[in-house]
Amino acid sequence: MSQASSPNPLSVWKLQLLGGIRLWHGGGEVRLPRLAVAVLTYLALEGTTPKYRLAGWLWPDSSEEAVKANMRKLLQRLRNSTKTDLVVGDERIELSDLVEVDAVQLSAFSFAGDYARVAASEGALLEGLEFDDCPEFDEWLLATRESFDALRRDASAAEAERLEQAGEYAQALGFARRSLELDPVSEEAHRRLMRLHYRLGDRGAALAAFERCKKILEREFASAPLPETLELARQIEHGTLEGGKHLATQPSDIPTPSALAQTAGLMGRAREWAMMEQAYQEGKLVFLRGEPGVGKTRLAMEFAASKGAVWLIAPRPGDHRVPFSTYARTIRQSLQQCPELLDQMAPWVKLEISRLVPEIAVGDTPPPLVSEADKLRLLEALTQFSLLTNDRSRIIVGDDAQYMDGATVEANVYQLSKFGSVGQGSTIPFTIEIYRKGELDPEIEQKVVFALVEANLAVLIDVEPLSREAVGQMLEGLAIPGSEGLAHQLTRFTGGNPLFVLETVRHLQETGQLERGWPGRLPPPGKVGTVINQRLSKLSSQAQNVARAAAILQSDFNLSLIARVLEMRPLELMEPWQELETAQVLQGNAFSHDLIYETVRAGITPAVGAILHGRAAEVLGETGANPARIALHWMEAGEAFKAAPLWLEAAEQAHQAYRGLEAAGFLEQAVLAYEQAGDQAQAFQARIWAVESLWRHDSGPRQVKLIDELMQTARTPEQKGEAWSAKAWWAISINRDQEAEEAARRGLSELGNLEAYPETAGKLLRALCDALNNQGRYEQALQTLEQANRLLEAIHDQIGLFFNALNYSNVLFHLHRHAEVIAHNQRLIASLPAETSRVWQAEALRRIASSQFFLAQYQDALENARNAETLLEGIEGVEHTRYEIVMEQGWACFSQERHTEALGAFRQAEALLGPHESRVLLIEPYSTIYRVLGAWEQLEQALQAAEQEIQNHTFYRDLVDYHRVLYLYARGLASEGDFAETERRLELAGWDHGLARMRLERALLVEPAQGLLLAQKSLDWARLKGIPGLETEALAHTALLLYKLGRLDEALDHTEAALNRLADYPPPAKRALVWLAGYEVRSATASAGAFEALQKGIQWVNHVAENHVPEEFREGYRWRNPIHRGILEFARLEKLV
Repeated sequence: MSQASSPNPLSVWKLQLLGGIRLWHGGGEVRLPRLAVAVLTYLALEGTTPKYRLAGWLWPDSSEEAVKANMRKLLQRLRNSTKTDLVVGDERIELSDLVEVDAVQLSAFSFAGDYARVAASEGALLEGLEFDDCPEFDEWLLATRESFDALRRDASAAEAERLEQAGEYAQALGFARRSLELDPVSEEAHRRLMRLHYRLGDRGAALAAFERCKKILEREFASAPLPETLELARQIEHGTLEGGKHLATQPSDIPTPSALAQTAGLMGRAREWAMMEQAYQEGKLVFLRGEPGVGKTRLAMEFAASKGAVWLIAPRPGDHRVPFSTYARTIRQSLQQCPELLDQMAPWVKLEISRLVPEIAVGDTPPPLVSEADKLRLLEALTQFSLLTNDRSRIIVGDDAQYMDGATVEANVYQLSKFGSVGQGSTIPFTIEIYRKGELDPEIEQKVVFALVEANLAVLIDVEPLSREAVGQMLEGLAIPGSEGLAHQLTRFTGGNPLFVLETVRHLQETGQLERGWPGRLPPPGKVGTVINQRLSKLSSQAQNVARAAAILQSDFNLSLIARVLEMRPLELMEPWQELETAQVLQGNAFSHDLIYETVRAGITPAVGAILHGRAAEVLGETGANPARIALHWMEAGEAFKAAPLWLEAAEQAHQAYRGLEAAGFLEQAVLAYEQAGDQAQAFQARIWAVESLWRHDSGPRQVKLIDELMQTARTPEQKGEAWSAKAWWAISINRDQEAEEAARRGLSELGNLEAYPETAGKLLRALCDALNNQGRYEQALQTLEQANRLLEAIHDQIGLFFNALNYSNVLFHLHRHAEVIAHNQRLIASLPAETSRVWQAEALRRIASSQFFLAQYQDALENARNAETLLEGIEGVEHTRYEIVMEQGWACFSQERHTEALGAFRQAEALLGPHESRVLLIEPYSTIYRVLGAWEQLEQALQAAEQEIQNHTFYRDLVDYHRVLYLYARGLASEGDFAETERRLELAGWDHGLARMRLERALLVEPAQGLLLAQKSLDWARLKGIPGLETEALAHTALLLYKLGRLDEALDHTEAALNRLADYPPPAKRALVWLAGYEVRSATASAGAFEALQKGIQWVNHVAENHVPEEFREGYRWRNPIHRGILEFARLEKLV
């Protein structure tokens, strides 16, 4: 329920739902229509609900539009009649805090242990009202009425038991009778009544109670009482029943779930076992995936035990909200088992690990994580600790990986990527990770599970439900009579889920139904949770309260923590805790199975849940728990205003640990909390922070949704400016530069007086600079940057000025002032403080590498790009930055004609693109390298893929057409008209470097005189901009054209100039062109060195083909590439091949 503030007692409304329906407050009573009663009842007992799903239940025969209209009218009439909002919310609605509900209070009394008050309560839920015209609501109402009957029945039994234990037999008798009224077929209730009559000295009444029990059981079930009941009657009849306290007993011959599981074996799992065996032999990580209860853990544990000692690591529900929670628990378990590890750790390792496990800190506390280097040091410390604990003869089983937090996942992947394999011959033990199908974070499944499988480091095995034959084998193994007839029905009822099979068999054994064959009345197929509920319902009320508290805490609970939540002493809970362990509900400090946990959690009413969550938040706050975990409890308690600052604290911790996506998730939760608390200003600010966290990680629907919400909620000029800034940066991230420019200008217009909002204005001007720069409007970009700098210098915004310096580097790059780009970024790196983000250092190195490519410093470019990638190790959410860096590596390798490495880098870069990012720019590297390799089929596929990605973007269309023309030229199919139209469009787009390259390609297609003009244009441009590799290429092209025109002296001059530059300034992937020109021109002018030039050319082509070209492309590289084909044909004439 909403917790906006404490209501004034005079304004509180009271709603009676039991034994009649009334709604009243200090101002009088309000009559409620039947369907309004239904809405208020459902919201009171179920909590927040999708408005129109509930409406669909109430008007089942109406159209969707009519349903929505009816619900709106009903809520409006309720608002008019009460003059207040008793129902709050929009798409999801809930009951206001202004309403006190008797049925909700009854649940709270039961939880608080006030069983006498619950047992004394009267009246059915919505007594006298029928809803048979609303079948789904009617079904819910019937089930809920039964739950209140059960509440009273259990309370009566609990109070009778308490009084009997206290020796107050007369008072206990009344509650025992009430309990029996509510559940006449309960033998436990009959036995209690018999005992109480006897202990009050009325043996005749006790034996009469026994006779009534026999008749009821015979009439209802055609069965005799249980042996315990018969034995009690015998003792009463002979007067041998001892007085004193009574402890409920369980049938001794019913096996526990764990015993059943041991008997069940591994039926139907030969395929999965064989796949794990193969993975074990090959040193691969195993992922087991399947539905809950399908037997994943059992299978993994059995296989692991067949190979050696097993170490079980089990994340808990709730872990995913708390970074490193799973890892911290594992460390504590290791230190508990081997305390000597504490002394074996290096001091720096111990210091780092104390971030996760503070109790091991001695003296110094670790400094805060302020850079990615700090984060990497933590990951390395965890790796060193793993090396201490890893016994390679031991098998690790990680259960319920879907609960594992992202930080633990990252640490595990870091270690696997470092050591490469698991098991025999590896530093890491053989490992099996288990997770529920459909419940692992999709991004983790894609980037971790599928990526490791694709890299051949892991195998993914889907564990499917058992077949009917396998279920039959299980029943045979359990020695169940008539198993052949039961197998089909049991498979249908349980869906072949082994846990459900075992639970159902246990239930049938406990209730004595199994020997009579398949029972006639059980829940419909798939509802085996009812069977689990049957087991839970037999627990004492105290044990149930402990189970509820444990389910609310979710992870890392213990007896002491639960006692504090329940406001009791731990000693008082020892007996119910033992009861839960005996019933196999708890196993140590965890639920025995996550389905048991979920069943307990689902059975907690909203009112009780809110109380428990509030207590859990208070207790965890006192213990210094993770803020995200505490915040979640306050949210569930309806105390959003308490949760909001904790979400911000959790986001800040995630940022400090360089976990941007995690931080964004916490910020999104903060937005929700502030909105629920009514603080729209803080909600807006949290949204801005969330968008900024996502900018490098996700420009897809998640960020778009946040930006749309910013637009809708912005009210002040500053807020509107921030919203447009977010829109502009999003557009830049997906290469929509005109849209980015429009958004930035709109934001500046909304601000009006820029000096009044310098930080927001600085963001907008920086975005405008980027957009202008990307459109080739460099002078305007520089002017915009200067304006931004003036604003930011006035407020000493060093971070903003640093980003502006990066933008200045971008402008210099597009102006082809590459020496300045290198010097500028080198100064930036030198000026960065040690704690500055490694991401920005990597960005600066990437810019240096990119300019070095243009300066023909290819090896230096490759080394800087690799150094940049190293800086990003251990950092999450920077895939686009990695993409750009790996792409630079590919270009540096391509320029040196290391084509195998280049192609690998381009493919690696492609894999780094997010699902929302366009692949059209990949046409640039793929088209370029496939033309050199003569890989026409692959090039056609790349062009077709790019065509599908264009989406009416003018520059993308020009880019794809440009590469299609070059492809046609390489195959000898291009026409002059193809080149002319594309050249015109490139001129308009301002893509001068691409235009210069294209003119050189076109120059060899047209008449030599026209071609010479084109080549000289490219040569002049390369010299003007200082692009030495392109200048060498242009000299060679010009030499060949002069040769064709008969201007041999000039041709020779250009040839010698190109040859002289070749060692220092080779053209990207076109060294053979220079040697081809050297051979042709020197031969024509009878100059020395023609033959040597040809020899160098053929040696180079063969060397590259054999050593740096994938085998499938070698023939194409030699004979489809026109330059290489020319070299080889001349070599044949010269008898060199």
